[in-house]
Order: sequence, then structure tokens, then C-alpha cells
Amino acid sequence: MSERIDALRTEMNERIDQTNGRIDELGKQLDSRYARLMATLITCTGILVASLGTAVAVLK
Repeated sequence: MSERIDALRTEMNERIDQTNGRIDELGKQLDSRYARLMATLITCTGILVASLGTAVAVLK
């Protein structure tokens, strides 16, 4: 009986470790996607500001 409990604990700990590893991987993917999104937004903002600056200069 004790051996079975130990085996179940070991299996459960292994599954918890696997789950934690998967969560870490997903967290890294999310960080990467967020960084890409922020870079894209910054680029779009730069383009918008440059376009507005050009439009204002042309309209003066």
C-alpha cells in the first residue's frame, strides 16, 4: 500500500513538473508576442507622427 502511495506521489510530482514547464514555455511565448506587438505599435505610431508632420508642413 505504501509503495502504491509513493508511486502515485512520484507520478503526481512528475505531472506537476511537466505542467510547470509547459506554463513557463507559454509564458515565454506570450512575452515574445507582447514584445513583437509593442514593437509594431511603436513603429505604427512613428509612421503616424511622421505622416501628420508631413501633412502639417504641406498644409502650411
